[in-house]
Amino acid sequence: MGEAANGDILQMGFTPAYQCRFRPEGESPENWCLLLEARANGGGIYPVIVLWVNKETYLPVAGEFYARSGKLLKSIVYQEYRTVLGKPVAMKVTIRDGTQPDRYTVMEYIKLVEKSLPPHYHWQLALPLPESLLNPEKMIPGPEST
Repeated sequence: MGEAANGDILQMGFTPAYQCRFRPEGESPENWCLLLEARANGGGIYPVIVLWVNKETYLPVAGEFYARSGKLLKSIVYQEYRTVLGKPVAMKVTIRDGTQPDRYTVMEYIKLVEKSLPPHYHWQLALPLPESLLNPEKMIPGPEST
């Protein structure tokens, strides 16, 4: 893999938490197969990710996300890339459950726009509270209160 490819793959957001290496047995003429393993110091949500990256665009086309036990948790297909605000974005993403492959979610982005939020919106205390916390009288009683 060339310097540009390595740099672009590193910018995908996985590298701070993951160590990346090639899996030649999973490569195809169009895609590289990468194995991303969570670093020992943590930070990675999934201990192991297998990612297929297009050799021409350096964009992910598919991924498999595994638990520490080695069990497949989910697989993802990235499709219909478009340039949005100067960056390639998968406008359609299909996520399949690893244990029940017939269960899946398809996310299709119709319109993406850039919005600014004040810095304090990123604080946990600034998040909106659920209606039940704001108005306890509207809370649904649990089984212990009946």
